Amino acid sequence: MKHIFYLVAIAFIVYEMIWILNPKEQVDKSKKFREESKKNKGKKWDEMTEEYKDLLKGKGLVSLLFTLWMVAGLLTFNWLPFLAKLVFNFVIIAPISKLTKYSIGYTVLHWLNSIVGFAFGVFVVVNSYHLKINVYEWFMQWLNAL
Repeated sequence: MKHIFYLVAIAFIVYEMIWILNPKEQVDKSKKFREESKKNKGKKWDEMTEEYKDLLKGKGLVSLLFTLWMVAGLLTFNWLPFLAKLVFNFVIIAPISKLTKYSIGYTVLHWLNSIVGFAFGVFVVVNSYHLKINVYEWFMQWLNAL
């Protein structure tokens, strides 16, 4: 089960690499997804446009799976990095994204978020299989040193 969980982590790393390499294209897809979701609001699946269905299957499903993966990560020994990444996304990235609304600042913000996400994904996989750093214990020692 552990291997499957961290295989999803590798998919997450690849997804973040796509964002790092093509930030403008990814922002355009996000903008298109938002526009299509407004047009198709309240419609049944059969009444939705094919373009929206494709975006929903791709972007919506991937976002949902990665969010569930992040929440499941809270049950691993790497729970503190997962918590930090979730808090970072929901407390810092989400509010700033709403303020910048698909501007160049939005693109830069999400590009930086992808770099953080890429580093996070690599750390979680390497830490699980090789480093075995107890991040919580390390963090508590750092706090006690202050």
